[in-house]
Formats: sequence, structure tokens, C-alpha cells
Amino acid sequence: MATIGSRLFNLVADKYGTLANEELARTLAIGTDWNKIRLGLLLAVPLDGTNNLPGTALMLGVCSGKTNPYGAASTTNFVGAALHGSTGGVTTGTLTYSAGSGNPYFSSGGFWPAVRVGVDLTSGTGVAAAFVLTSNAGSTQRRSPLYVDIQKGSPNYTITRWAPSTGQGQFQSGDCSSAEFLASLEVPTPTWLGLSLTSSVGPVAASETPGALDTVDVFWNKTDFPLEVYALAAYRMS
Repeated sequence: MATIGSRLFNLVADKYGTLANEELARTLAIGTDWNKIRLGLLLAVPLDGTNNLPGTALMLGVCSGKTNPYGAASTTNFVGAALHGSTGGVTTGTLTYSAGSGNPYFSSGGFWPAVRVGVDLTSGTGVAAAFVLTSNAGSTQRRSPLYVDIQKGSPNYTITRWAPSTGQGQFQSGDCSSAEFLASLEVPTPTWLGLSLTSSVGPVAASETPGALDTVDVFWNKTDFPLEVYALAAYRMS
């Protein structure tokens, strides 16, 4: 069951909602009036002690309406990104734990462009470019941003994931404020802590024939380790 909580970040409290084998779906005010859209997610991943999180599903994309989104028994239409790694299949992957010198974090091995219609989940080619997902523990309370650009095509949609790199230590120990998250939503190359996020791109065959893509959708499947969502946003790029 989703709950509301609050954490202190640099002496400022910020509220979050949790997802535990649940999803958050919000109808776009612009409906389907977009050619390219950017979705943003500000999050923190819960710790499982010092263990990896296998069998994880983290999805961010657009779906058709709120009745049958990605996590429904039968999805009307979903197009987006599987953000839990580019190995092991598009359905689930493993988030890898790192101690982070007192500020632990997880890394994802990459992402899959993904489409789900009915019970069929298909994907483009997985992109093996690892990125950081901060934890909700450590000497510094932290949140990290993820952005997914979706550009319509025929038949291929282009999915671009923007995320912090595992090779840049600032991303592992710093916090991304809500203001910084929203400021980067509207720039071509989003940044965090003054550094450009890393992009990975992949195509996937998709269509609005099964249903109009008019709703932002984020799904997390871990019941025992609820995802903390601090912000979910969308920006029409064209």
C-alpha cells in the first residue's frame, strides 16, 4: 500500500510517496498532443542490508489511461523504459549494491526500451550503460534523478534515458534537490551537481493503435523495499 513520508535534506523537509509492487499513473494535461516528451523521476531506493536487489522491475513511460497501466494484468498500451538493467531480460533485473564510503547506492547495468500491450512485453535492444540510483540511507540523505525522453515514430519510437554515471563520485554522495530536478527537466542535456547526465538511446516498435498514450506511468515491483518517489514530472519537448 502506498504511503506518504518525509525526510530532511540539507535541513529542509521534503515529502515522498512510496511504491511497493505498485505504480503511479497521472494523466497528462496535454493528452496525446506531443511528438517528443521528457519524463522525470526523482527517487531514492531502499536498502536490503548490504545486498543486491535481484528480480527488480523499475519502469518509467507513458500508458493509455489509468485503468490498465503497465502493472495491470492486461495493459492497454505502455511505451517507455525498463530501468533495472540491460541483462537478464526486460521483465526484471538486478540493482547492484555499492557501499559508497558511507553513502551506499545502487547501480543499474543499463536499460531496455519497452512496450507492453495486453500481456505481451517486448523490447528493443538493451543498452549496457550503468548508472547510479541513490539509496535512502547514509551519512548524507540523497535523492537522484532519472529522465526518459520518448519520441514518436513509425514504427520505431526512440527512447533516451538520462541518468547519473557510476564513474562520477559526486553523483554517489550528493543530493539532487527538487528545484535542480525540475530545472533540468526542460534543458536539452540535464545536469546534476553541475555535471551532465549520461544518455543512452534505443529504438522500439510502438504505436498508439492499442490506446492513446496520454498518461505518465512509473512502476516498482518490490513489496518489501518500497521505492521513495519525491517528484514525477513531464515536459513536452515538441
